[in-house]
Amino acid sequence: MGNARASSFLEKYFWLVFGGVWLVVGVPFLAIGVGVIWSESRLQRQIATGAHMATGRVLVKSRGDSSKSSSVTYHVSYRFQTTSGKKVYGESEIAPEAFDQLVEQGPVVIRYLADEPDFNWIQKPPDRQLLGWIFSLLGGVFTLLGGAVFLIEWRGRRKRRGKKKRP
Repeated sequence: MGNARASSFLEKYFWLVFGGVWLVVGVPFLAIGVGVIWSESRLQRQIATGAHMATGRVLVKSRGDSSKSSSVTYHVSYRFQTTSGKKVYGESEIAPEAFDQLVEQGPVVIRYLADEPDFNWIQKPPDRQLLGWIFSLLGGVFTLLGGAVFLIEWRGRRKRRGKKKRP
């Protein structure tokens, strides 16, 4: 009896639930995508207009092997002093060629944001806007698909309910 009731519910509300699920999945994807695009474009503008340079000291060089793939990452820990005198410690992932050129306890050129010196790098950080565009595109499609299905089904139900009430 419970199976029949669940089956009846699913048959009766399938398109409403289907559209609602896609809508609920799409809205967060869309919001995350737009947020990433906005954040990354703001960051890239700050890097282009407000980056300062300082000479720092390499503290530690390390190589990281990924057990899931054959890729190797290269990390450098360093410290530097801002123009205002604040000492900052940082870590960056860099290309293998740059990694080979650096020497522990040797000098390294650091770039940092004047307003936010804790955001610093040796090589320009990657632009992650593509990730934002992918999320936005998926979120937009899911939201439009789910919203359209949900709205069409909801309106159809209202019309059918209105016709049943009339004599």
